[in-house]
Amino acid sequence: MLEGAEAAAVIFARERSEKKHEAAAELDQVHSVERARTVGSLHHVVTPERLRPYLIEAVERGMERERAES
Repeated sequence: MLEGAEAAAVIFARERSEKKHEAAAELDQVHSVERARTVGSLHHVVTPERLRPYLIEAVERGMERERAES
């Protein structure tokens, strides 16, 4: 049997976990990749197979821009 403080800690942890789950579910209902695209927070999605080439191209563009500004 748990003492009062221990029992309260267990109950608090369980309730906190449930509240976090509820908040996450609510957030997932409101926010999505498509919504982010619509509101302009996201320009496009890079697929895993394109990630490395995309990053290399982005660095090269940034380097070229820095050269042009110097």
